[in-house]
Amino acid sequence: MVTNTLRESRLKPGLQSAIDGITVLNNYTAAVLTDKAVWQELLAFQADLFIVDAVAGLGFTLADKLGVPKAMVSVAGLLPPIDVDLYGLGANNLAHVPQFNTEFTPFMTFWQRVQNTFAYAALMLVSRTVIAPLATSIWADHNIAPYNVYDSMRNLSLVIASEDFAVASARPVSPHYKVVGPLTAKPARPLMGDLRDFMDSSEAYGVVYASFGTTAVPEPHELQAVATALSALAPIKAIWKLSKQDQELLRSHNIVPGPNVVVVEWVPQNDLLGHANLKAFLTQAGTNSQLEALYHGIPFVGLPMMGEQADNVAEAAFRGAAIKVSLHDSKHLAVNLEKALRTLCQDPSYQRAARVVSHRMRAHRQSPAEIAADALEHAAWTNGSTYLRSGQNPLPWYKECLLDVLGFLALVVILAGVSVWMVCAAARRGIRFMLHRFWGAPTSTERKVQ
Repeated sequence: MVTNTLRESRLKPGLQSAIDGITVLNNYTAAVLTDKAVWQELLAFQADLFIVDAVAGLGFTLADKLGVPKAMVSVAGLLPPIDVDLYGLGANNLAHVPQFNTEFTPFMTFWQRVQNTFAYAALMLVSRTVIAPLATSIWADHNIAPYNVYDSMRNLSLVIASEDFAVASARPVSPHYKVVGPLTAKPARPLMGDLRDFMDSSEAYGVVYASFGTTAVPEPHELQAVATALSALAPIKAIWKLSKQDQELLRSHNIVPGPNVVVVEWVPQNDLLGHANLKAFLTQAGTNSQLEALYHGIPFVGLPMMGEQADNVAEAAFRGAAIKVSLHDSKHLAVNLEKALRTLCQDPSYQRAARVVSHRMRAHRQSPAEIAADALEHAAWTNGSTYLRSGQNPLPWYKECLLDVLGFLALVVILAGVSVWMVCAAARRGIRFMLHRFWGAPTSTERKVQ
């Protein structure tokens, strides 16, 4: 059911997909809020801090109904301007910070900055007029203070973002917004069994790993293109992780990968990415997959399908550690995938760039999980205080943009200009009067009469 929902969601326009997703989440939230048994367990637990997910509104509404402080974990990383608007991330300079789904780098051209500004305006309009009212309905329907999504999310004591400025565009953030690094990446452990034997025996040509995560569900023609591309890489070997449903699609459409391709249902991805013989990664470029690959210094081919994935590929490509292949060119998809993967395996510049990013990600005394744990403990020990949030006093948009201050300064300049003009005009008349009185110089009126 979940797989079918994700596949249907991919085929819909972005806005409709988001609306459908929020509607489903609201239904789940309503079911939990009205479940008396679950509610009694939550009351008995007496939590000091609620750790909520960035996407699902359930955690927010439960915490608000219980009156418990909230901390949020965002596995999608930074999503301007949405995170700026909802969570009070910090500054969002449109000249330097690429907005969600623009695929821009921090060094934007003039026209890219124009597009970036329009993207900001469009995203804010959709967020304020469509997404937020729909998400807010769950608070209103169940009479839960503060009765809307904005007040709830702006009352977070802590936001933990699974993101790393070693690859993401650097930007100023509020003290309550902790960019901790890749939460799912860690030093690789030794592989076991057949997987270890397969990887160890591939030293001569290396191995390519392909996986599309858990939310990006490929279509049959896309699976055919991937199978063709991986098979064409021989003698380079390939491991292709596919769910049972997608393996059924392979069989039902008579898609048979070559003998150099091993199809598996599951692998320890973090440990596989850390193996010395792995050369490249084919991924949908979800945030976890992107960060895990770069943490281990593995360049990747990004095949973005939804959400933040296109931006993730653009960020890594800007660092020289990834190549994007578009799904829209379905006619040449297999050829483009093969070419990109072969380039990563043969061009050492991509591996060098990925290792640079990896070094920056690892150059910390604490792991991302330890940094996140420290921040969560601090939030719990301070009773969910929001003192770290910048801009704690919410302002109307015209005050946020300083339009009232700019209007005041403009008025001062206008009044000063008018005053100077009036003084100059009075001085001019006075000088003419004195000249006429003492030296008999004719006035302008007298000159006209003459």
